[in-house]
Amino acid sequence: MKNYLYILLLSLFLTGCAAKINKSLVDNNDGTTRITSESKILLIQTLASERVKESRNISQSISELNDLVVRNINQQKPQTVIILDQSLESNIGLNLSIERFRYVSSIERFMTGVILGDAAIKIRAEIVDSETGKIINQSIFDTESETIQGVFGATTPRQLEAIAEAIADYYITSVSSS
Repeated sequence: MKNYLYILLLSLFLTGCAAKINKSLVDNNDGTTRITSESKILLIQTLASERVKESRNISQSISELNDLVVRNINQQKPQTVIILDQSLESNIGLNLSIERFRYVSSIERFMTGVILGDAAIKIRAEIVDSETGKIINQSIFDTESETIQGVFGATTPRQLEAIAEAIADYYITSVSSS
């Protein structure tokens, strides 16, 4: 029994606790633009704002975020064709802009705990009609570990997983509700 407890504690130390996502929705849709189930070619573009372009591990995290969003959307709507290449044609876009980013890895969190500081990610997601360029919906996803959580605080990889899931749900809900 003691070994199971040690394994549980060690896994919590290495993975961190779940990341809490704060989401705020800004609906720009005036009712004239609809997302339909026929909108099956989705272009995902992820950019880092000027403030975060020089952040440690930003390129790797953007790639990981894209992969996670694609996987989450494909699990819920497998008929959606998702592309990451801007030169290919799409009829709907999902633009992700990383506005705040502070990378904290699992091992860093375990070794230094609260001394390292908070992991943080803030992403603006926009669903765009590719033909007109009009923003249909936009939402802000924000997460930050808290100092009080210590070594149990969420790490950047865990935050990326949680935000990717929230972004996929946001996209699927937007497509389904229109």
